[in-house]
Amino acid sequence: MDFNHLLKENMTVLEVMELDRVLFGKNEDQDTEMFNQSHRSYDKNTILKILNYQKEYNLNNSQLSNQFKISRTTITKWKRLMNFT
Repeated sequence: MDFNHLLKENMTVLEVMELDRVLFGKNEDQDTEMFNQSHRSYDKNTILKILNYQKEYNLNNSQLSNQFKISRTTITKWKRLMNFT
C-alpha cells in the first residue's frame, strides 16, 4: 500500500491522529488508549481548530470531549486560556 499521499512535511496534531487511526485502526485496549491520551500534546493552532469545530457544529463540551477524546475540564481550560466564547 502507498501512504505517501497521507504524508506531508508540517502535519498538525489532528492530521497525525487521523493518520494513526488510518494506519492502525481502533484496536487499542482501554489501558493503551488511556495511556496514549494522557501523553498527548496540542499546539495553539490545533486547540483553536478543535474549539472552532465545536462552534461550527454547535457541540457542547461533552459532545466535543467524546469526539476528540479530550476531557471536558481540558476543553473548559482551553476556552478560558484562549478567551474563546
